Amino acid sequence: MAVDGPLDGPLALFAELLPVSFFVDRDPRHPVTDAYRERRPHLVALAERARLRERKGVHLDDVLAQLGEELRGY
Repeated sequence: MAVDGPLDGPLALFAELLPVSFFVDRDPRHPVTDAYRERRPHLVALAERARLRERKGVHLDDVLAQLGEELRGY
């Protein structure tokens, strides 16, 4: 079986950002959030800045455009 991946680039970072954002928004002191904070602090910082929960109802293309520079920066 051939495996193509993992993805890299902005979309891969956005996919990784989704679960981190969930925990940051839900409970910033959750053990999972703490684990992310320890292992991927830049991703937690991005989740805190991105505030995806506040973008509910915004089209994905618009969210990606708004976060584009941040996503390309990693």
